[in-house]
Order: sequence, then C-alpha cells, then structure tokens
Amino acid sequence: MFTRIARVVGNLFTVVDDTKPSNRVRLACESLEDRCTPSDFTVNTAGDGSDASPNDGKAGYTENGFWVTSLRSAIEQSNFNAGKGDKIATISFDRNQIKSNVIEMKNGHFQNLEANYKFVVVTAMVDGDPSPPLLVIARPANATERHRIFTVSAGWRADISDLGMTGGDTGEAGGGIKSSGTLLLNGCAVFCDSSDGYGGGIWTDGGSLSVYHSSIYLNQTGQGGGGIASSGSTNEMNIYGTDVYENFAALDGGGIYSTTKGAWIVETRVFGNTATLTGGGIYAARGGEISGGEIRANTSGGNGGGLYIDVPTGQVVTLVFATLTSNHSGGKGGGFYLKAGRLQIDLFVAFTGNTATLGGAGGMYLAPAVIQVDQPWPSGSQSFERDLG
Repeated sequence: MFTRIARVVGNLFTVVDDTKPSNRVRLACESLEDRCTPSDFTVNTAGDGSDASPNDGKAGYTENGFWVTSLRSAIEQSNFNAGKGDKIATISFDRNQIKSNVIEMKNGHFQNLEANYKFVVVTAMVDGDPSPPLLVIARPANATERHRIFTVSAGWRADISDLGMTGGDTGEAGGGIKSSGTLLLNGCAVFCDSSDGYGGGIWTDGGSLSVYHSSIYLNQTGQGGGGIASSGSTNEMNIYGTDVYENFAALDGGGIYSTTKGAWIVETRVFGNTATLTGGGIYAARGGEISGGEIRANTSGGNGGGLYIDVPTGQVVTLVFATLTSNHSGGKGGGFYLKAGRLQIDLFVAFTGNTATLGGAGGMYLAPAVIQVDQPWPSGSQSFERDLG
C-alpha cells in the first residue's frame, strides 16, 4: 500500500507516489511533455467580464477605462491557447489589486473546452505569504440561472489551490465542480453548493480525484454524495488531511460516495454528515483504505451510520488507526455496516458511542456475504454482530 503525498513548492505543488519508506529525497531530472511556452495570466479584478479578443494572446477587457484581467477572461484566453498547442496555463491572483475577497460569477460557470490540457489555478502570494482570507469564487445568491462553478472536461487536468467555491447549483451532477478529467484540489473550500444529481459539492466520473488539506462542507444533493461523489471503474479517489462535514445526501453517502476503483482516505475527518438511506459518513462500493482521522457524529436513515461498505468479492477495505465515534444508524451498524467483501483491520482502530435503531451491533454489523474479517478486533466497548443468514 502506498501513500499519496502532496509536495508544495512555493504556491504550486505536485503529487508523487512513495512506494517504500525513505529518509532522503533523490533529486533527478526528467523530460517534460512536448509543449509550447506556458501561458501565465494574473487576475487583477473581481469583475466577471469576458475576454475582449481571445485570439490576441492577452487576457482581459476594458473596465472603467482600465485594462483588467478577470478570471473568466484568463480562462477564455487559456482555452484558445490550448487549441493552438499550449498545454499549460498558470492563472494567479493579484490580491493587492483585487479589492474583494469574492469574485461573483455573473456570466455562468467556468469550463475548459479543449482536450489534453493542463489548467492550473493558484492564489497569488502577498509579500511572500499566502494571502488571507481565502479568495472565494461564488455564484451570486440572486442568480436566476442554475450553474456550477467549474467544469473539467475529459482529457484535461485541473490543479486548483487556495480557492473557495460556493453557491453552485445545478439540476445535474456536481454542484460545485464536475470533472471527467484529472482534478486536484489543495487548500480549497467547497461549501454551500447543491445538485439534483450526484455530488452536491464535487462529482467526478472517470479520470481521478485528489483532495488535500481542504474543507468540503454544507453541500447537499438529491442523490448520493452530499460532499463528494466519485464514480468510474478505472479511476481513484485520494483524500488527505481534509475535513468533510455537515453535508446532506437524499440517498447514500452523506459525506462521501465512492464507486471508484479505489478510495484512499487518509488523516481526514468526516463528521456531522447525513444520508437519508445508507452511509451517513461514507458510502463505498469498491476497495480502499481509511487511515487515521475520524468518522464522527454522522447519521443515516438506513444501515451504516458512519460507514457503509459493499465491495465486490475479493476486494478489501482496510482500516488503520481509525476512530468511529458517536455515529447513528436508523437501521443496523451504527459505526460500520459491511454488506459484502473483506474487512482488514490493522493497528489501533476504535469504535465508541455508536448506536443503531434496529439494535444489535451498535459498533459494526457484518452481513452474511462478508467473506473474511481479519483480526484484531477494534478496541472499545462497542458491540459487534455477524449475521449468518
């Protein structure tokens, strides 16, 4: 098992896979992808105007007699450059020039349209320090058009850091962000977004999702994954050092809903989420690992107050140094409901204060289809029940 690690360099970062322990870093040169000179744009206004001339190589328009660059104009110019073969764009923000902490989206959502393109959004530094408070991209509260904040198309990679995204509302999936490409969030906040489809805050289908040191909260969905929903048989979901809380799903997975190839949730707190059906905190239909962090005070109307796991035969869900506390299920398995698959418990795992309306296992409920549960049993005063059918 490996751990995903985000290495931060200045205000940009990269993701690496560490496959074995090491106490030193080996420096090496590697070849870059074939590309033209990267596009660099600096947003210096909270306005939402479109690019005056997307084919002139510079992003912006005239506002109050001055030439300014909005986030929308930077994205539009980046899209045009991508079609000419420019594979990378870096968009930063000059917080000394932007006189607001909120950029309101008055002209619809942001979408990248070309394939095979890397789109990087970073928050500008002020005097060498990250610029507080968080810069928020918001759909206006009085907007009549329903739309999300960002759309990442298949074949694209979007790296977004140090941004808030709020107010997204869509009749489809992905209230805040919808991605069919490769999406990486670092130091972001996705909050108060909603969707009729899966993923009140974030929805990914295909590609991959990585979320580091972020907050996903107060989002809601009419289906599954109040905070995050990720699906696809070939992609993975990696969540590290993130808080996922007070999200709501009308179906499954109040905080997180995953049917991806693998879900890796590390040092993450999932708390105060609600699902009408199963998996108040997390619903997972594939293998993966939950390491460190806590799953606390989540509620489901059906089985699995904290966790609901239904993985294919032969796949494994691993718990390492995890705590499940004060979760409640309207069915069985207040802390954990394992419908199918294999559960592996490594090192210290604690179940305390979980409850289930249907009685039986307040801590963990194992359905008849469960193949194997590895020892040792979790610590704590919780009850465990295996249904032999």
